[in-house]
Amino acid sequence: MYKFDGSRTPFCILCTDRSLDLVTILSYYRVRWHIETGYRYFKELLGFDQNQLLLLKGIERFWTIQFLTQNLLKFQRQEWSNSNSKVTLGDVVRRLRHEHRGCVLLYV
Repeated sequence: MYKFDGSRTPFCILCTDRSLDLVTILSYYRVRWHIETGYRYFKELLGFDQNQLLLLKGIERFWTIQFLTQNLLKFQRQEWSNSNSKVTLGDVVRRLRHEHRGCVLLYV
């Protein structure tokens, strides 16, 4: 049995499927966590939450742009990562924005 550690923040994971064991629930949660953080990057950092599309062609274009954006960010993350530090997608977005502002200022 685990002892309570007051220095760590407790957390709770709820699951409605009572037939699943703890390891399966945690593996599902791990996958779901990656999906949710990916959505957060697209909504908050990249502004993809403002789109309201009704036509199939527009929806297909929207998902294509999201796919290409994510691939670009992941490629850039691999380029900037090294063995000492792990770069997140959020770090890549912030760095690209900072560099873009510098280019705009130089242009002006």
